[in-house]
Amino acid sequence: MLLAPLPSPSLAEGYRPRVDATHRLIVIATAKRIENATLLAEIMMISHIKHLMDEERVDDFRKAVIRGAVGRVSPILMTALAAGLALIPLALRAGNPGSEIEAPMAMVILFGLLSSTALNMVVVPAIYYRFRHRAKQAD
Repeated sequence: MLLAPLPSPSLAEGYRPRVDATHRLIVIATAKRIENATLLAEIMMISHIKHLMDEERVDDFRKAVIRGAVGRVSPILMTALAAGLALIPLALRAGNPGSEIEAPMAMVILFGLLSSTALNMVVVPAIYYRFRHRAKQAD
């Protein structure tokens, strides 16, 4: 008895490849690593500013904050670009079969990376300057 071959599914018939848990786990782990790298970048910037004040004897607090922020721009941008470039192919697959979870997650991570990079380079030094400067004036 001969068996008839099974018809191969096609994209026109609504075939969707299975998205396994490994792909989801990789995307989530990438997001977690980016979150940790962002926090580390903030801590490194603050410690760099303190180093400028204590070790290199920068007397003006404003100049120390500006120098510290400018000195950390390169590592922050390299971290953001490395993670962002790795996620761009996942984000561009939006609408393709099998990317129902990965593409939106990659887009969220990319825009979160963009906003956290802006926060690291602009907002964190400004907030540190404002509150640390105010605390020093009170002493």
